[in-house]
Amino acid sequence: ELAALQRQINPHFLYNTLASIKIMVKQGSREKASETINALIALLQNAIGDANETITVERETENLNHYARIMEARNGDRIKFRDFVSPDCRNALVPKLMIQPFVENAFFHAFNTKTEGSVYVTVSRKGNTLVCEIADNGDGMEIGDDLPEARKNGKRHLFTGIGVRNVHERLRLLYGEPYGVSIQSRRGEGTRVRIELPYETDAKNVANI
Repeated sequence: ELAALQRQINPHFLYNTLASIKIMVKQGSREKASETINALIALLQNAIGDANETITVERETENLNHYARIMEARNGDRIKFRDFVSPDCRNALVPKLMIQPFVENAFFHAFNTKTEGSVYVTVSRKGNTLVCEIADNGDGMEIGDDLPEARKNGKRHLFTGIGVRNVHERLRLLYGEPYGVSIQSRRGEGTRVRIELPYETDAKNVANI
């Protein structure tokens, strides 16, 4: 199911990105256009790979920065993106497309009332648990005890349908009950998503082979 969702690359995302690149070229911003093309290539390569693949946190955050660069090219820099990864977590392994949907959701939904703000991704280790947090200082929302579905306003985004519940259920299936996604949010104050999964490193996997 995830593999099928990955391949539903939103044509409007591609069209708008390529239209932005065309404008950059016409305006003589060739270096920025080249950077945006490279970011788009890297993002698409990540999207069409093996859905069951695990990648390092370092590579995941590189992909997030590619996405943020594309959004900046399309919409200007009214939404800032920053990532902070603890040095001992750079080689930690995470399922592909675990953080991306939440960053994408923040870019598209968190700043409808507020016109500007920031999206932060932090990755740290707590004992044998890897903790990834995606926070924004945007509009916020009211949530109950259950995980909310991704907010919909008629727009289809890059990875159609890969939302909050999808990532949560995927982590539960892979790692068991103690792990998954939790969300805190308040209207006017922003949203914080917390993802917990076992801490495993690339080096550990190599040593076990």
